[in-house]
Amino acid sequence: MFALVAVVGMAVMLALFWDDSEAASGPSEVGDARSGVSVELTEGRGYFLYVRDGASTPRSCTVRVGDASGPVRLTTKNSWAESDHQSYRYVGSFEAPVSGQAKLTCGGVSGPLLVTPDDTIHAYLGLSVLVAVLLGVLAILAFVFLLVRRGNARRASASASVPGPYPY
Repeated sequence: MFALVAVVGMAVMLALFWDDSEAASGPSEVGDARSGVSVELTEGRGYFLYVRDGASTPRSCTVRVGDASGPVRLTTKNSWAESDHQSYRYVGSFEAPVSGQAKLTCGGVSGPLLVTPDDTIHAYLGLSVLVAVLLGVLAILAFVFLLVRRGNARRASASASVPGPYPY
């Protein structure tokens, strides 16, 4: 039973989050905050934003795709999973409002920006693998326990059915 739960649970996690995992494996992009960072965005996916150490935190950011542009709201969603990048510090997360090649510009920052896909999904998939392995180990232990217990029960019933010297 544990093995079935492990296999089904892992299959469900992979089916639900495979696209997210592919998007999270995308490239990081670096560019100037004022002229903009060219980045490939996927609508609804999360991205982490970093600035150089010592640089100010952006006041506002805008994304432009073609002639259309709109504001991007920076949050701290999934900030616990942000990665360390040499000489950069995390300043926020945002959700892509559009898909396609976009230009992200931020005001109030001088210097380069680093944009990386939110790879938090890899932590969730890794956790689901660990849970699946744990359930698999529990299934093996339960199987061995049942075999030993049934063997002991058979021996006990076989020895109980042998009549003693005075069968009255």
